[in-house]
Amino acid sequence: MKKITTLLTTTAVALCGLLFTGCNDAEYDILDNNVYIADAAVSLSREKSVVMGSSGVELSVAVRLAKVVDYDVEVSVKIDPALVEPYNRQHNTEYIAIPSEYIHLPNGPTVTIKANEIAGVLNVHVDNFETDNLPYCIPVALNGVITAGVPQSASLDYFLYVIDKPLITPVPHITNLYSCEIADVNWGIPCAAWTIEFWARMGDLTTNNQAFIEFTYPSGINENYIYVVWGDARQPRNIFRTKIGNNEIYTDGILEVGRWYHYAVVNDGTNVTIFLDGEFCNLAPFGRPQTLGRPWGMWGLRNFDFCQFRLWNIARSEAEIKNNMRREVNPSDPNLILYWKANEGAGAVVHDATGNGRDITITSGGNPATDVEWLPDISFN
Repeated sequence: MKKITTLLTTTAVALCGLLFTGCNDAEYDILDNNVYIADAAVSLSREKSVVMGSSGVELSVAVRLAKVVDYDVEVSVKIDPALVEPYNRQHNTEYIAIPSEYIHLPNGPTVTIKANEIAGVLNVHVDNFETDNLPYCIPVALNGVITAGVPQSASLDYFLYVIDKPLITPVPHITNLYSCEIADVNWGIPCAAWTIEFWARMGDLTTNNQAFIEFTYPSGINENYIYVVWGDARQPRNIFRTKIGNNEIYTDGILEVGRWYHYAVVNDGTNVTIFLDGEFCNLAPFGRPQTLGRPWGMWGLRNFDFCQFRLWNIARSEAEIKNNMRREVNPSDPNLILYWKANEGAGAVVHDATGNGRDITITSGGNPATDVEWLPDISFN
C-alpha cells in the first residue's frame, strides 16, 4: 500500500509539474512579446533630430512587435506634451512641445501591425512654423494596445523627435577700429557659479590679447576679475584663455583662423572648465563664487565675428551646452543674466534678449559706430 501511495504521489507531482510548466510557458509566451516604439530600442537618450524643411517635417514612427503573431494588432498612439517636462529634468534638456495646431496625423492615431508582419507605421506631419530657433520636439507615446493578447512595453513606450531647424543669423563683424560699451544697469551680481558661452570666428590669431570681455568688480578686489581673451605673450597666439583672479585656463594651440567655434567657460564654484564645440577641453581647480560687475571689452580684436553670447548664473552641464549650442535658448530663463543674440542685422546696438537691459553698443572713437558691417545668413547647422 505504501508503494502504491508513493507511486500515486510521484505521478501527481509530475503531472502538476507538467501542468505548471505548460502554464508558465504560455504566460512567458505572452509576456515575451510586446509592442514598442522602434526608435526607443536603439537610442538610450530616447531622442533624435529631424530636419524641418520648407514644407515642414514628414515623420514615420515605426511601432513594432517583439515577435510576429498570426493576427492583426491595433495600437493607439498619441502626441503627449506631458512627457516633455520630466524628460527635460532627467536629461538636462530644454525642449518645448510643438503646439498641437502644427501637428497632423494623416492616417489617424491608430497603427495596425498586420498579421505575420513585425511593424506598422504612424505618419506624422508637422507644418513649417517659426521656431525662433527654440528647441521644439514631437513627443510620441504609445496609448495602449487595442487588440487583446499582446501588452504594451513598459520601458520603450515613448520617444522625442527634436526639430532641427538650423540657426541661420546675421552677425556683426568687429575690427580693431571698434570697442564696446555695455549698459551700466543692475550689475554687482553675486554668483555661486556661472557659465559664459558664445560662438566666435577669429580672422587673425597672430596677435596677443585680443579681448572679448572683462569683468572687474568691485574695484581692487582681484578675486572677482574675469578676462575672456585670445592669445598670450607666453603661449602660442592661436589659443583661447580665460583668467579668473590671478589664475588662467587655456585651450590647446589648435584654433584655426576663419573657423567658427563654440566656446563655453564654466565656473562651478570649485573648478573652471572650458568646452570647445560642446566637448570637454580643459579643467583647472580654481573656481570660486564671484560678484560680477559691469564688464567692458572688445579691444584689439582683428576681424572678429560673434553671436549667441550667454551669461548664466549657474554651472551649465556639458550636455546642456552641447544640446543648445546650435539653437537659441529661451530668453526668459531665470538663470540667464544676459543674452546677446547679436542678430540685429544693422546698427551698432546688440540688445540683451533677457529684457534686463544689459545691451552692448559697438563704438568707434568713443562714439556709437556708424559703419558696423553685418554678415548675413551665417548658418550653424
